[in-house]
Amino acid sequence: MICSTSAKLPAVNSRSLFMRENWGLKTFGIPALWSLSKGEGINVAVLDSGIAFNHPDFVKAISMMKNFTESKAGVYDITGHGTHVAGIIGSRNPKIGLASEIKLLIGKIIDDEGTVNITATVNAIYWAIENKADIINLSIEAKNDYPELKKAVDEANEAGCIVVCAAGNAGPQRNSIQYPAKYKSTIAVAAVDQTFKLRVDASTGPELDVVAPGVDIYSTDLPHGYTTRGGSSMAAPFVSGVIALMLSREKKNPIITTIKSSDAIRERIGSTAFQLGTPEDKDVYGMGLIHPQRMIV
Repeated sequence: MICSTSAKLPAVNSRSLFMRENWGLKTFGIPALWSLSKGEGINVAVLDSGIAFNHPDFVKAISMMKNFTESKAGVYDITGHGTHVAGIIGSRNPKIGLASEIKLLIGKIIDDEGTVNITATVNAIYWAIENKADIINLSIEAKNDYPELKKAVDEANEAGCIVVCAAGNAGPQRNSIQYPAKYKSTIAVAAVDQTFKLRVDASTGPELDVVAPGVDIYSTDLPHGYTTRGGSSMAAPFVSGVIALMLSREKKNPIITTIKSSDAIRERIGSTAFQLGTPEDKDVYGMGLIHPQRMIV
């Protein structure tokens, strides 16, 4: 796939972190897209460590919740990871979330010690499929291949769910993409900073699809606050949010044929992305830096 090289990179917004906002919003011109789409009609399943469901940013945002672990806290988030991820995608705060009118399906698959349960993840993926998720965000990473996980991800893709995954933080060595991002039926995302440099520990390899903001990302935190986090876990939801805006925009425009497969999304990303590095750097930057405006307008 050919990356776009004709456009200039977005201007670096070095002040945004100190202004206490998600710097990716202004840097990538997301507010300008909200007149076209805010994610209306799109269901995004965030399969993670749960959510601080009483956070004011999630009022009327959550449509379903289910705990797939043995956590005594139920679906409530103990680690804060899932809350941060969900905020990037669908916070109702215009300084935090990309797609403020999506509906969130929250599946808790990470236990209160921060361990990913593969069986819980598989069950949650099927739950998301059954409940008509348009996008599944998996900001998790595993070193090993699990056939049951691959089967679930593949079936989600076949059902029309776009599966967006964190590539992992196992770099800087090459060929370090983690599962489930390593599966071809997913969109694998790595993190860049505000100067569009790859995060130092970012996983790279031939399975990488795209890079997105994932360093010093300001988003929702426990119990009602905000904090900064970094890693591909934060880059993946940025891409999920952009895809949600795009799908919502296309649903509202009968002239446009709605894209409903990871292969088609990958093609759109590749044909619109900002190229970073040289063509030989595909293992490092994938198809390039996501370009929300070209994807959506």
